[in-house]
Amino acid sequence: MELIYAYVEEYKILNEIPFITHPLFDVSYNDGRLNIREKDEAIINYYDGVAIKAIVGRNGCGKSTFFEFIEEGFDYTESSGFMVWLNKNESAFIIHAINYDFETITFDLCYNFSVVSMDVNYLKKIKHNIVKINNLNALSLPKKQNKRNGIIDLSLSKQNYFNGNARNSNLRNLITFFNESSWIDSKAAKYRYNFSFKKPSSAIKNWAFRIFCKERSDIESYIQKGYFSEKYAFIFQPPEILNESAGSTSDIFQLIFERNLFSFIRYILSTNIVDEVYTEILVGKVLNYIDKYNFIQANDFLDLVNETYIIWLKDKMSINVTEYDSQIIINNMIHILDTLYDMAGLISEHISVTGGITSNSSFHINDFEVIEALLDLLSRLPKQVSNNFSYGWEGFSTGELAKLNIFSSIYNYIKKSISFTTLFILDEVDLYLHPEWQRTFISELISFLKSEADTSTIQLLITTHSPLIIGDFLPEDIISLQNNNDGHTYVTEAYGFGTEITDAYISGMHISSTFGEHSREKLLKLIDRKLNGELRDEDSWLISKLKDSSIKRMLTK
Repeated sequence: MELIYAYVEEYKILNEIPFITHPLFDVSYNDGRLNIREKDEAIINYYDGVAIKAIVGRNGCGKSTFFEFIEEGFDYTESSGFMVWLNKNESAFIIHAINYDFETITFDLCYNFSVVSMDVNYLKKIKHNIVKINNLNALSLPKKQNKRNGIIDLSLSKQNYFNGNARNSNLRNLITFFNESSWIDSKAAKYRYNFSFKKPSSAIKNWAFRIFCKERSDIESYIQKGYFSEKYAFIFQPPEILNESAGSTSDIFQLIFERNLFSFIRYILSTNIVDEVYTEILVGKVLNYIDKYNFIQANDFLDLVNETYIIWLKDKMSINVTEYDSQIIINNMIHILDTLYDMAGLISEHISVTGGITSNSSFHINDFEVIEALLDLLSRLPKQVSNNFSYGWEGFSTGELAKLNIFSSIYNYIKKSISFTTLFILDEVDLYLHPEWQRTFISELISFLKSEADTSTIQLLITTHSPLIIGDFLPEDIISLQNNNDGHTYVTEAYGFGTEITDAYISGMHISSTFGEHSREKLLKLIDRKLNGELRDEDSWLISKLKDSSIKRMLTK
């Protein structure tokens, strides 16, 4: 199944608008006569066998509205129009009527046809899917979305409404894509998910050091002897956590515990059960304990937390605090320490099986289950502790991730839907992409599809605001929408293959100028004063900033 043509009689801002949606067919619909003819297959060979069309236009001219018309066409809708689909196996057209009367229509088609009213059951019967993908995140508060039957929505914004494991579907898809895609493998790209242990921040270390100085009047002699740097180095300059032998769960937990020791104390202060007097007493006790035993473990720390509370409480009897609050603090700390111990166990097991150590403080993961478990554990920690861990993708920019997210969504869908034909609706494909990524997007999309899919079962419709992307399309494969002064949308001339970049911006993308509006206004005033012989002395400074030599010559001649 491939979408050949859509006629929107009435839907939101679209009225009597034709959309030729396949590069291999010429379609016209005038005066009640529908005419469809095949074109030379050399056209689709230009796209290396991929059936793809683009829709461009200013915001508000109806690009995304057209996609919504397609989506709603298989469920209840008050829109009207029709879509023409090609059943390639039977060389026949299926005309999908959407609240539209065909009794007076004359058909002049190159294949046999039937007129039907399609719904989700019809799509299932013919094994055809419509898949929507974009990188738009929700711009509003989460709300219940109306399900459109027959549409598979893989957009990022859709994930904002998922719960539980479904929220991680994008992460799972990316990992599967990076692990299994032959196209990615051919790129020799090093995309990986990295997890690392951050050293205590300067703010934490300075805070603890100030308290240390209060505790030790002879601090200068300690520092001069090097005693301080050796004795307390594992707190102020904590050791690395990972090494070739990786270590047991207990070893890794102890090192994580030492790195976060003062963050634990800052967390206790944030509970508002105690005040800074308490934390200063606790820091002093921790330092004295280390001074005496040369180490400190989690159980020792919990004992000191409770012991400090008893001392502190004696001076707070007039305030509304009780001994029961101590148990709240202890219980919270036990929860944090148990969570960190579980993390240490995951890390130890993962590293012992797969390795992946990238430094003494970081390792990469290609196992979704491990990543999901670590992120779940991190979500249980207070920010004072969780901020001491960093995690995320490495090997690409945010913009490249936007591109790879589209490819990943397509890849994972294709691997699960081998027997289906599919129309992919890709909305705002240039979103977040640097101009260089825009310039190569279509080329990479085509090479990716050729590598990973049977392109004869795939059709793509994309929207974009990028003339760099549009430059890869033949003009007849661009649906260029424009608004007139009354806000009515119409289809206008398209500019694509071989168009110079300035023409592509002005004519192809329908913008008023290639200059920013602020600078355009300044330039117009300079030119106006030049023509009237009224250039001022202060204008010479602005003219000196011009990079366009022709404009600069004109203003200074």
